Formats: sequence, structure tokens, C-alpha cells
Amino acid sequence: MTGKQQKALFKSLPPMYKRGELTKEQQEQHEILSCIKMIDSCLIYGGDFWGKYWLDYIKTLGKTKVKKLYEEQQEDFKKSEIVHAGEDSEGGTYFWIKRRDEN
Repeated sequence: MTGKQQKALFKSLPPMYKRGELTKEQQEQHEILSCIKMIDSCLIYGGDFWGKYWLDYIKTLGKTKVKKLYEEQQEDFKKSEIVHAGEDSEGGTYFWIKRRDEN
């Protein structure tokens, strides 16, 4: 899912703090966005998505959907640029993905 697609989906959903009021589909869409953000983070920083993070998502989204999301994000990541966003006061370095659909 490209950056513009993620932003459009996020804007279309009610906020997560209204979790009790969300439909099952809206809750799943929030979970998909959360999974995508974790995948992106692992791709940027070299984290092991399959070793640690994916287990929580397969409980809610299912293994097939998580694998598909990972493959889609990995493909989009190949067409994207990693941009240095800066450092915090403790020396931690931060990056963001400049996606092919963003200028």
C-alpha cells in the first residue's frame, strides 16, 4: 500500500479511541494499517518482522493476509527511497520512506 493509499484509508476511518463504536471491518482496517506500519519499520531499520512481530497480526488478520501485506510492502519498498529524518537528543537516528507516489 503506497503512502497516499495509507493516508486515504486512515482519513476514512473513525479514530481508534472509539474502538467500541467501530464496525468489525473498520477494526480490521486499523489493524491492517498497524501491520503495514510495522512492516515498513522493519524494512527501514532491518527488524525481523517474521521472527517477532508478525505473530500478533496473524491472530487478528490471518497468516495469508499478513504474508500478502508483507509482499506488497516489500515490493513498494523496492521502489521507494529512504530519507534521513534526523536524530533525537540521545543520538537515535530516524528515517522515513519517500514513496514513489509522493513528491
